[in-house]
Amino acid sequence: MSLSGIRLALRIARRDAQRTKGRSVLILCLLAFPVVAIALGATLLDRFQLTPEETTERALGAAQAAVAWQADSPLLQEPDNSYMNGYVLSPDGKSFVQGTPHVAGADPMGELLAQMPPGGRLVGLAEGTSRVAVDNKLQDLPYAVMDLNDKVFEGAYELLDGKAPQGADEIAINPEAASWLKLGIGDTLELREPAMKLKVVGIVENPSELREAFAVGSAKAFPGAVPSRYLFDSPNPLTWEQIQGLNKKGIVAYSKSVSIDPPDYDPFEAVYGQSSDGSSGPDAATIGMLGMIGGMVVLELVLLAGPAFAISAKRRSREYALLAANGATPAQVRRTVLASGVVLGAVAAVVGVLLGCLLATVAIPFIEPYLGYRAGGVRFLIAFTGPLALLAVLTGLLSALVPAFTVARQNVIAALTGRRGVTRSRKRWLILGVSLVVIGALVGVAGAVTSELTLLVAAAAAAQFGFVLCTPAFLGGISKIGRFLSLAPRIALRDAGRNRASTAPAISAVMAVVAGAIAVSAFAVAERQRNDDINASPLPEGTVVMSLYQYQDYDQSTNALIPLPPDAPQRMTAAQAKAIELLRAGLPVADVIEVSYGECKSADTSKGCMVEVVTPPARTCPYDAQASMGMLSKEDQAEAVKNPYCKQGNDGWIMASFRPGTIVADGKLLAAVTGATGPELAAAQKVLDEGGIVVLDEDLLDGGKATVQTVSVEWTGVEEKRTTVDSVTAPGAALTGTKLPRGTQFVAPSLAQRLKLDVKVDLIVASMKSVPDVAAEKKFNADLAAAGIGSASAMKNGEVSVNVEFARPRSGIDETTIMTWILAGIAGVVALGATAMATGLAAAEGRRDLATLGAVGASPGVRRRLALSQSGVISLLGAILGTLAGLGASLAIVVTLNIGYGKMYPRMAPYPLTMPWLVLGVALVAIPLIAILGAGLFTRSRLPVERRAG
Repeated sequence: MSLSGIRLALRIARRDAQRTKGRSVLILCLLAFPVVAIALGATLLDRFQLTPEETTERALGAAQAAVAWQADSPLLQEPDNSYMNGYVLSPDGKSFVQGTPHVAGADPMGELLAQMPPGGRLVGLAEGTSRVAVDNKLQDLPYAVMDLNDKVFEGAYELLDGKAPQGADEIAINPEAASWLKLGIGDTLELREPAMKLKVVGIVENPSELREAFAVGSAKAFPGAVPSRYLFDSPNPLTWEQIQGLNKKGIVAYSKSVSIDPPDYDPFEAVYGQSSDGSSGPDAATIGMLGMIGGMVVLELVLLAGPAFAISAKRRSREYALLAANGATPAQVRRTVLASGVVLGAVAAVVGVLLGCLLATVAIPFIEPYLGYRAGGVRFLIAFTGPLALLAVLTGLLSALVPAFTVARQNVIAALTGRRGVTRSRKRWLILGVSLVVIGALVGVAGAVTSELTLLVAAAAAAQFGFVLCTPAFLGGISKIGRFLSLAPRIALRDAGRNRASTAPAISAVMAVVAGAIAVSAFAVAERQRNDDINASPLPEGTVVMSLYQYQDYDQSTNALIPLPPDAPQRMTAAQAKAIELLRAGLPVADVIEVSYGECKSADTSKGCMVEVVTPPARTCPYDAQASMGMLSKEDQAEAVKNPYCKQGNDGWIMASFRPGTIVADGKLLAAVTGATGPELAAAQKVLDEGGIVVLDEDLLDGGKATVQTVSVEWTGVEEKRTTVDSVTAPGAALTGTKLPRGTQFVAPSLAQRLKLDVKVDLIVASMKSVPDVAAEKKFNADLAAAGIGSASAMKNGEVSVNVEFARPRSGIDETTIMTWILAGIAGVVALGATAMATGLAAAEGRRDLATLGAVGASPGVRRRLALSQSGVISLLGAILGTLAGLGASLAIVVTLNIGYGKMYPRMAPYPLTMPWLVLGVALVAIPLIAILGAGLFTRSRLPVERRAG
């Protein structure tokens, strides 16, 4: 291959690209797509992956370090200690222990400064949490105590508007708090805990906390705030040797210079001889998986761009035939076609890199609020430019590969005279394709059994390659059905089978896009359904639950609770009666039931007390204690899963009202909150009437009875010491169909008396005649707040507040819904693009057929119906194959995860098998329908008049 031959091929390719601008732009868009995507992602990753200098500046501002006196004994710390955490050494220096916290003296800052290197100063940074009333509910509002005028905070905090708070009645808030609280400069912020009113004088921003609302005040506004750490402002950096000296005194430090250039040191390795982090970068399996995913992406792009090159090659088949007739070898003809891919790929590389970087710069302000922190300085990941250019050129070359070999093998005389030969699919490609599909299925089964994600990706890649290789043979077989159809679909199927080199990639492209969209969306829908099942309310839909809470203040100097006022019980009773009154007046209430919990109290206030149902010895799970502490090995988890008495699971969201515990109930309450019916409910109600207990696990019963005991618990710091205080055996019944959390049991009032339980009304449950809407819910909360018992009411000792929850199904648009819409849109646009290209090729190839039809008297409508049929064949076949492949991939992922979850203890809820109906509808209905209508709309009805070439 001579250099002049390559130069000539490139020159011809450049000329043809300029002559066919529309097609060239289309191919450029397809080839540039991955370059734009990778350049965009790489640039965003580089900008949002903060450098060590940027990270330390945002944490420390202009200070050299942050320090805190943690313990009164030596400790070790990591060099990059952003969490300000040290590990206290045992006296022999051979292990880490809990340690004794350092107790500051009268002048904490002065004492700490005396231990620091000379020439610097310390600036205290205190943080705390206040409470504000938002939408009639008390919400937490973090605050920091600092002087924003101090230069040491530059880089960590920025005053966006207004002034820094200085007085005791001034405060600054960040934009998130301003939006959340609907406040601006000059407005008054009312804190409920501690109770005070502060004037908003400034808007401040922490570049690392954009999504979290917070406030900044001076030491005058929060006089009791104690600094948790101190910023060390010094002209000299705090070195690692100096930090180690401070560690010997129990002081931890986060140094700017050390974090930027950390030494190779691990405290765990220094003490125990092994590193705290055994990871050493991605393993071979991860690299292989990423490589396969990248290969599948390149394959899909090749399939998308391939039909466009095929159109170009087919339309220029006479030109290539002339080259061959004048002495050009097949290799030279192939080189000319491949040069088009190289030229367009190179242009796509340059355009894609520039466009990706530009889009990243434009997108950063919109992404920052979502991520919650500001991007770093303006920079671009130059290291990706070369690989990106090679990727674009490689994709263009591969896209032109099949058309190049097809044109080089064409019959020169047939091409010059305008005739076409017969296209057949080689059996070896069909055999290879079927083999890959079978291998993919077997590898997928192996991946599911072993829960290896790498095998699943390999299986998906093999199956997709197999489907692509089988598509031409599939087209050849399905084209024979055309003999039973009318004229237009018969010609469309015949052309699809005859032009397999161009039609098969288009169908494969539609298949790949639809398969990916369906696989991802099906798993997303399954994930959403699993979360909904786990977190579903245990109560019937429409039920309203109110829990009343009496606020008890504490002495801030001693942290001891202040006794409730003498009229506290009367206040609780009055608030409860008022809440029920408002409930009946504002909502369609069918019935109201009071729920009382029974609790035991230890005579020794240093000990805890709990009520529990004793599991019969033969039915205990030997792994529950270790499972609760997360200490079970994989082998023990597998044994626990096999044990029928090991039933511990991961409970989902529980209404704040229905916590696990002992509920003192009668038959009416039992029916209302469990949803049980029939003989099971009747048997349980009978047991309660007899003074017994109703449990949610039948294995807690022994001979129709259950043993309940009160246990005193003493924590020694390492283990708990349990002492049985009282034990009662009573008649028992089990309700197994309820959704209430584990550890919930219902006892009769007489049994609660025998156990000496302290019984008090904790909840008010109301069943509804109809499900209240959101407007009714908001009005009811507002009525409670107006009556002084809303969720934002409790702020003084003895005052009562109430928290209201409505059991309603999850609704609205969430991230899963948005992602499904996006996937459906991407699948639709790309599939329609591939269909349009293949239809254009079929139309170009069928011009002589249309001319023949016109010559024998066919009406102009035949051309339109033919275009409709061609679009329908490509889009529908691609959608059907893609749907099968996508659902198969999703099924493999779900089965693999469920097999993995089936080996874990505590037991994990499995993924349900779901269908992404939205994406399925787009793939199987919308895409073919839009493609057919588009072809009918944009196809000219006038039949062409063709001249014979020659």
